[in-house]
Amino acid sequence: MQVSIIIPAYNEEKFIGSVLKSIPRAYETIVVDDGSTDKTKQAAEKFPQVKVITHPKKSGKGAAIKTGIKNSTGEVLVFLDGDGQFNSSEIQKLITPIQENKADLVLGVRDFNLIPLKRRITNELTRFAMWLITDKKFRDPLVGFRAVTRDSIKSIELIGDDFRTETEMLIKLKKTGCRITETPVSINYKANKSYFSIRDGIKLVSFLIMMLITSRLGD
Repeated sequence: MQVSIIIPAYNEEKFIGSVLKSIPRAYETIVVDDGSTDKTKQAAEKFPQVKVITHPKKSGKGAAIKTGIKNSTGEVLVFLDGDGQFNSSEIQKLITPIQENKADLVLGVRDFNLIPLKRRITNELTRFAMWLITDKKFRDPLVGFRAVTRDSIKSIELIGDDFRTETEMLIKLKKTGCRITETPVSINYKANKSYFSIRDGIKLVSFLIMMLITSRLGD
C-alpha cells in the first residue's frame, strides 16, 4: 500500500525539521503550511523528498488537512501534527492494522496523565458527546495523529476548516460503518505550546451539541 503523510503546520519553524527527519523516504510526505508568519515553509523545503504546499493566509487546520488530502496519492493517509508533540517514528503503528485489513481508520491514543488540564477537560467532554452521537466510546477522539484509507475519506465530505474537522471526520466515518481501532502513541507536550484555547474548546462543544441534535433528529 502506498502511504501519504499529511502534516498541517502553522508557525512550526522550530519543530518541523525534527518531525520530518524521522519519516521514511518511502512515504509521500506533504507539509501544508497554513499561512505561517515564520520560516516553516523554508524549514520544510530543506527536505527534498517533501512536497510543501502553502496557503497564502491562515485558513485553519481543517483547511490544511483538506488541501493535503487533495494533493496526496497514497492508498493510506496518515495525519501528523507539525509541532513535534507526536513521535513520527511511530507512524507504522498506525498503518499496520490497515495493512493487515483489520481497520479502515486508526486513532492514536495519548497518555491522559501527560495532557494539560484544559485539554483533558475538553477531551472528556468530547468523549461523552461522541458517545451520545456515535454510540462508541472513543478513548481519544481529538487526537491529531491518525491513519485512514483513501477509500474511507472519499466516502465522506468534510465541511469545516478549523480544528473541528478531525472530530467531523470521526463522526462521519463512524456513520459509514468504517472499521475504527485505537493504539497507544507517545506524546511530548514539552515540545511546543498548544494553539488550542478555551475559546476553541467552547467552539468544539457547541459543534458537538449541534451534531448531537442533528443525529437525534435523523433517528
